[in-house]
Amino acid sequence: MAQRKYKAILADLDGTINRGNDLIDGASRIYRSLREQGVRWIFISNSARKLAGDLTEKINRLGLPVSQDQVINSATALLEEIERGYAGATAFVIGEPPLIAGIEATGMRVQRDGDAADIVIVAMDA
Repeated sequence: MAQRKYKAILADLDGTINRGNDLIDGASRIYRSLREQGVRWIFISNSARKLAGDLTEKINRLGLPVSQDQVINSATALLEEIERGYAGATAFVIGEPPLIAGIEATGMRVQRDGDAADIVIVAMDA
């Protein structure tokens, strides 16, 4: 039987690649083997607690060499949408400090008063 070559693997992080600060058994071996075959890895997370750069650092600390363009999370999607469609707007944000800092880094002003904001952003992890 011929071995199939995939172009890419899109993998969720928590529970698939790692649990907390530990790699799942076999994750490193599979990652390295497929990477050596030229398979591109994209890591996905629905967590908004950390920005993609923070997740990239964590994955590297766990022993999987990745670059930031291989990591996508809900915060990444949110920041890209802000830059694309809400430049100059003000936001009332319910979210973790790293997310708020990322929002401010786009140039968006964060308001503490919801009535003074143009948009509301809710991104909390339980």
